[in-house]
Amino acid sequence: NLDFYKKTINYFKKEKVKFHIFTDDKNYSTEIINSLDLKKNFIYIDKYFKKDFEQFILMTKYRRFILSNSTFSLLPSIISNHKRKIIFLPNLWFNKKRLPKDLMVESLRII
Repeated sequence: NLDFYKKTINYFKKEKVKFHIFTDDKNYSTEIINSLDLKKNFIYIDKYFKKDFEQFILMTKYRRFILSNSTFSLLPSIISNHKRKIIFLPNLWFNKKRLPKDLMVESLRII
């Protein structure tokens, strides 16, 4: 949902943020980024880290996350050690259901 991405990206509008994109569907993510018409810096991580496990480990090092409906990105965001981490997540998860309660953490911001 484009509205989710607009809201979450606008959360950072006062900061000079570079968005690091982790995706297995570059065409779709490029389409989303282009349709948002935002003048932000986006970097595709797969240019530097090709393997899934490298990307997974790298994701655990971040403090701020904007997630799609992906357990691949959800897990590293949850296990990240940052005390002030923020995880943005769509309101509806798979099959139009909410995220299971056992995956909820204090740092989640569901939009």
